[in-house]
Amino acid sequence: MISRLEGTLIRDGEHVIVDCNGVGYEVTVSAYTLAALPPSGERVTLRVYTQLRETALALFGFIDAQERDLFDLLITVKNVGPSTAIAMLSGASPGDIAALIAREDVAGLNKIKGIGKKTAELLVVELREKCELLAMTWNAGGTRPV
Repeated sequence: MISRLEGTLIRDGEHVIVDCNGVGYEVTVSAYTLAALPPSGERVTLRVYTQLRETALALFGFIDAQERDLFDLLITVKNVGPSTAIAMLSGASPGDIAALIAREDVAGLNKIKGIGKKTAELLVVELREKCELLAMTWNAGGTRPV
């Protein structure tokens, strides 16, 4: 499983390619990560989730540990796969999404692209306590503000 890529960044729309010594890995990223990436030609390190299906291999990349941690939680919820989780993470910062879940703010979650009412309710029921813990950990860690 690929869990981290370090190399030269090549921007290609909503996808990015990380060139690792001549091998280019196409990685799907959220708008949050895309905005934080350096320009093409610069060095980059991404945390990666590898999805292996019968017909395809897909890589999903994250600029920081917070986004990856929340992604890992989101994909545990019924009907939320990696692509849906990336769409959700494109609608708000990881800190904002975790805070909405922790506060049980279904209406706020419903405003984020990719999160319908039923999914918002499931997120709150299944992830509220975990998101409270994540938010406390992030606030105490002095990490990248979200």
